[in-house]
Amino acid sequence: VTANGAATQCLSDASIVSEAIWDGNWMNWATMRRVDVARKVMMGGKASSRTGGGNQTLYGEDPAQSSRTFKRKFDSTVASAVSPYDDNRMYGLKGGYLYVDKDADNDPFDNGSDKISLAIGTNQLFEPEIFVDGNISGVLQKVGEDKAWWGNEFFYSGTGNNQEGGRIVSPIGTAMTSLITDLQNTGCDTWTPLGESYYVAMQYFKQEQADGTLGYAGTATAALNNTNDPYYQQNKTFVPCSKSFVILLTDGASTKDGRIPAYLKDTDGDGDLTTCDESDGNPACDYPDGGTDFLDDIALYARTHDLRMDLDGDQNMMLYTIYAFGQDSNARDLLRDAAKNGGFVDKNGNNLPDLTAEWDSNNDGDPDTYFEASNGYRLEAKILAAINDILKRAASGTAVSVLATSSEGEGNLVQAYFRPSVTDGLVDTKWLGYLQSLWVDSKGYLREDTNGNNTLDLGVDKPITYEIDAEGNTVVNKFAVSVADPYPDLATDIPQKFTLNDILPIWEAGDVLTRTAPADRKIFTSIEGAAPVSLFGGVDFDNDTVALRDFIKPFLGVKDATAWGYLGTTHENRALNLIHFIRGNDFGFAGTSNIRQRAINGTVWRLGDIVNSTPVAVAVPPDNYGLIYSDQSYQEFYNYHTTRTDRETVVYVGANDGMLHAFSSWQYDSAAKQFVKPAGAGVTEEIGTELWAYVPRALLPHLKWLANPDYSHVYYVDLKPKVIDAKIFYKTLGDPLSGVIEDTYDAAYDVQDYHKNGWGTILVGGLRLGGKAISVTDDFDYNAGTADDTMTFTSSYFAIDVSNPRFPKLLWEKTYSGMNFNVAEPAVLKVGEKWFLTFGSGPETFDGTSTTNGHVFVVDLATGTPYKNGANDWLFETAENKAFMSGPASLDKGLNYNTDAAYFGEAYESGGGWDGALYKLTIPWRCIVAGCTYGDTTKGEYIKDPLDWSTPWTLRKIFSSPEPVTATPSLSVDYFDNAWIYFGTGRFFSQADKSTTTTQYLYGIKDPFFNEKQYSGSYFHDYATTKTLTTADLFDADAYKVIYPWGCDQAPAGDCSAVPAGQVGDIYSDGSCVCSYAWPSLVCTPVDPADQALCDSFEFDPTKVGDPDGTGRCACVAYVPPIWGCVAKVADGCDGLPEGVVADTATYTSLYWRATPSTDGACDNISFGTIGSFDTTTTPATS
Repeated sequence: VTANGAATQCLSDASIVSEAIWDGNWMNWATMRRVDVARKVMMGGKASSRTGGGNQTLYGEDPAQSSRTFKRKFDSTVASAVSPYDDNRMYGLKGGYLYVDKDADNDPFDNGSDKISLAIGTNQLFEPEIFVDGNISGVLQKVGEDKAWWGNEFFYSGTGNNQEGGRIVSPIGTAMTSLITDLQNTGCDTWTPLGESYYVAMQYFKQEQADGTLGYAGTATAALNNTNDPYYQQNKTFVPCSKSFVILLTDGASTKDGRIPAYLKDTDGDGDLTTCDESDGNPACDYPDGGTDFLDDIALYARTHDLRMDLDGDQNMMLYTIYAFGQDSNARDLLRDAAKNGGFVDKNGNNLPDLTAEWDSNNDGDPDTYFEASNGYRLEAKILAAINDILKRAASGTAVSVLATSSEGEGNLVQAYFRPSVTDGLVDTKWLGYLQSLWVDSKGYLREDTNGNNTLDLGVDKPITYEIDAEGNTVVNKFAVSVADPYPDLATDIPQKFTLNDILPIWEAGDVLTRTAPADRKIFTSIEGAAPVSLFGGVDFDNDTVALRDFIKPFLGVKDATAWGYLGTTHENRALNLIHFIRGNDFGFAGTSNIRQRAINGTVWRLGDIVNSTPVAVAVPPDNYGLIYSDQSYQEFYNYHTTRTDRETVVYVGANDGMLHAFSSWQYDSAAKQFVKPAGAGVTEEIGTELWAYVPRALLPHLKWLANPDYSHVYYVDLKPKVIDAKIFYKTLGDPLSGVIEDTYDAAYDVQDYHKNGWGTILVGGLRLGGKAISVTDDFDYNAGTADDTMTFTSSYFAIDVSNPRFPKLLWEKTYSGMNFNVAEPAVLKVGEKWFLTFGSGPETFDGTSTTNGHVFVVDLATGTPYKNGANDWLFETAENKAFMSGPASLDKGLNYNTDAAYFGEAYESGGGWDGALYKLTIPWRCIVAGCTYGDTTKGEYIKDPLDWSTPWTLRKIFSSPEPVTATPSLSVDYFDNAWIYFGTGRFFSQADKSTTTTQYLYGIKDPFFNEKQYSGSYFHDYATTKTLTTADLFDADAYKVIYPWGCDQAPAGDCSAVPAGQVGDIYSDGSCVCSYAWPSLVCTPVDPADQALCDSFEFDPTKVGDPDGTGRCACVAYVPPIWGCVAKVADGCDGLPEGVVADTATYTSLYWRATPSTDGACDNISFGTIGSFDTTTTPATS
């Protein structure tokens, strides 16, 4: 470079010598052996420290191998200089140093040589791509421990007693730091006993020692115990459904590889020599140096045999082979054969890879689990490819179907489930969603529609139950019925067993959607800019209209031909093809493309997987404000839709195909117990037909992942939709002062009086873990003459008017700064005539972490406009950093048609763990006429403006929890007008959450603001102060149990008669009664660590918790809070006291009650102060 930096020029040889410059490529060639390249790829290289904080030094050869030296002569005179030594010299490598011979005796290690340390400084500021979490990294750190559990096996020397095969140095589940230390410090061996080493790996997974009579060390498989057992994982329990994989990385052919048990030799029958004794030149060996073909035999055995007879189901191994840096045809052929035998997917059930599609799914001629690399760059790419394929296979659960979520409609239950993979002949189709409707009869039996007539026939339609078999598959039990005996005994009758496919539902939406032509689907979205409103208040997601496609195109983020080439060769074609694909086409794409196929039996499966978005069935207006509050305007709205429009049942559900779907369940005739076609349905319309689907704007740039032929899984519309009634339809939307509109016919949306008296039914949706922040640079102003703009898309909420479910109208879709993921449903707040939504910020990462304080948002329900704290979209910020909020629960305490408060849980990182809190959003009430009392809306008023200058809304912490609160609280009001908040602790986002052993809790606390008996004169009805409760404020009732559950004002004569009726306080008279404080804080310690207390009393969602084998156990507690009762201490023998007998206080010390779990597996004895437990079984998607 010239002095002024204006030009560049090549350095001369003289300059290279004088400036002592070394050529980096030449240095890599001269100093890096294969093991150095492998270490660089696997874990970033040999570093000064594995925890470098963004600044580390890489070193050369491992000192442990300093006895081995390498030297080579290099003549730099024939080309440009590569070092300060521009001549023909001998170079040597030893002990982490490069030596240069200076006395021409060809000995670089004598005293006349230069010695140069091989140390290279690295800094995250300049090379961020090689760092993970501030540390130099390779493939292992980039993949991490959350996606897979790892172990290490190294070759022994290969021959001699205790030197056969390999040795398990790091068992499965070893911490990544230890595993990397092993890789860094373990030296190389000369021989490569490939088959023997895989035999050792198999024995390790079997938890059996290798055969010592053949020369294997007793410690080869590591200690055989639960700690080292690959199926006894980090949560300290056996997980039989775990899938096991081995990556065999080698640069050589099989050598010293003949000591294999006889039953494993030539398992595949390809004619291997079976008498090899490993001696050099032995003609009984397949290859020189005692090499054999036994690796592919052991691979086939381990792939097709159950290796753990002590565990449920079948446990086998899948082999991935990576041939690095070599050119030995014998090695290549053996590793290919082993990958074929050890990595095939048996599609015809004969335990042989005899179909090409079983081992070469992409028809490239190589087995799917064989990889080859000739240099470090390719080695990294191939290892990553192998690991990614493993992760996909581990998540596929090809035989497993996971029951996800369900909800009840009129006369039926709508149940969603998904399949990670379905095999159709030789083709695998990934991530399929199902939504089926089943009957629920008057006795609670779940039934299929056996005769397919859309009518509940008790004597024909079979009751069904579910169970999980030994393979982890969902099994359906069908029970026989008859007209004479329509109700079988589900406990004793013997059912027939079927698969999920054999259920005969009333309708199944995925199946109906396969018969719906893509061109007939009504799919709409929302985009910013000049795009016309073309469908349901949004933009028709259509590829047939060029103008619409051009408006949508920049939002899809597919301009880059290199990154998104699978969609097409031109920007225009990529956008067209992606829209074409999302609408449900698998053919007819423009130009050349490589788009994922979704066909089963030749039919395109269009419904994506439904995981966390519980379906919601809505027919009549759902909220019953007329019944609850005697609101005549609402009652007229309700009556209109039940007597005139006869609104059909529609099921709303989000799916991980990028859409919120609306499916018609037709109209339910309760008298005939039958679903009948609504008047608005077409002649050929089936029950279960998709009416419409909405693609949120926030997801438009994410849709391209779905069309990728290597698609694994992404969350999209994964939050349960919330459907509510609200009075917001005025001339100015949401403004009650502007007058009612839409009591007359509206031709644009084919509605008449659907918004009777200004009321409407609104769907509010979100994305949960969908819509992660993504930036797109494209022509957003639709002007080719201007520079492209960059737009960032983040997770959003949206609101759709579904008052007329066949003609919805998009009201708004909004993103909010500081919201992160929206993992919880919002809550509705009604204050006077104003309607709001409130929600909290979610985590920033899929693992459930955050770098910000918790935020609480309040937005206008009609428009989505936020009430801001200065420039921030959020209204309130919590005190805790690295926090996120649970869903809120709103409270109308006095049933005066106004919301008093909303309660949020919070989870935040603290001291390396997780703590929690409960926050209260307060909507103040103020007196405007003398003599008013709290909540009186005739003499007082609630503050309708959250930013009211004199009495603003507030957010206060009311409980400090030792564990995180991530589930939405539940609420009740007791006999003494106390507001109770019930909430559990725990989190379930990452593998670390799954394996935690921390005790979790189920709490019930009384809000001090409404607790007159305890806090009169202090916190009761005092907006100026707030008490933050802690566990120290709770009464620990672990030692006591209820024996007499009468209410305070119903106490019988006897020991309890001394208690004044209706009083609350500490111990009265003889100490036999108490009625105060909160109920126990320790009543819901999980049966297993994975059973985090995420269930809210009777509201139990088994998809959120569970053992790794799919069984969830939870406590079930009555909502009625603690009341007066005569109680006795368990330690004093109260367990033997007959029920209903008052304790003799001369014998027993009576203080309080204890909630004790039952042991019979049923949720029983739910009454005042008692607790039942139950098991619920779900199928794990991935173990």
